[in-house]
Amino acid sequence: MITPPPNPSFSSDMDFPSLSVLPEVLTTREGAQVLRCSKAHFCNLLLGKVSGVPRLPSVRLGRRCLVRKATLMQWIEEVELRARR
Repeated sequence: MITPPPNPSFSSDMDFPSLSVLPEVLTTREGAQVLRCSKAHFCNLLLGKVSGVPRLPSVRLGRRCLVRKATLMQWIEEVELRARR
């Protein structure tokens, strides 16, 4: 069996990216990995279809939906603050 070479953007323990090695603009796949959810659920967050959670701001380039890493981190903090209220 051939094993693929290690990907430096992922830890060896599991398929979870280190935030420091991710690009500044994330794809839906990368964003979903950061949140540890499915790509479909991440897309629902982008579209504002998840009740009780604010829409995650994104940039559309044709069919592609991209999210700035800084925007995602800010959004996570906002969601955490709402949960504490």
